Amino acid sequence: MRKLLICVCVLLAFLGVADLTIEYQFGTEFSPDAFQHRMYHRYSFMGRPITRKIYEDKKWALDEYLHRKGLIPPSDLGEPRWWLVQCFDHGRSDWGSLGKGYDICLRLQTFPSERDYWVPWSEKHPDIAKVLWPQVVVALREDQLEEAVRLLSAAESSETLHEFLEEANADK
Repeated sequence: MRKLLICVCVLLAFLGVADLTIEYQFGTEFSPDAFQHRMYHRYSFMGRPITRKIYEDKKWALDEYLHRKGLIPPSDLGEPRWWLVQCFDHGRSDWGSLGKGYDICLRLQTFPSERDYWVPWSEKHPDIAKVLWPQVVVALREDQLEEAVRLLSAAESSETLHEFLEEANADK
């Protein structure tokens, strides 16, 4: 009986330690090449991955709209690149955001919790959208985030295609 009690105590102690050192990580990534998002998750033990990342492709409203309307030019870059947008590490207890994936998704308002801005805007300004979105996608694929943001700002301040083209070409 004493051995059984010792085994149970050791097992409980291990489970308590394991609970503190096994971490669940998950996050969101964005591909400028495929113009879509994906979510991932994995487990790590003491900071080292113990499972591979499991991915689930996601298309937020803007992704879906632009693909459906044919506003995403084909990519000849082969395997798409993925930029980290957000990640959550159970051991840290808060969300982390890293780099350009977060920055551009914030500007595109493609986080699921945010209101959708660009789809209604594109439907209201279809002539501008047909010119804007392929240029934004190309800028992102070429890692020109500032150019993509500049184009989006020019589009927001324009009511006609002519105004957009003047604004978009003004700083070139």
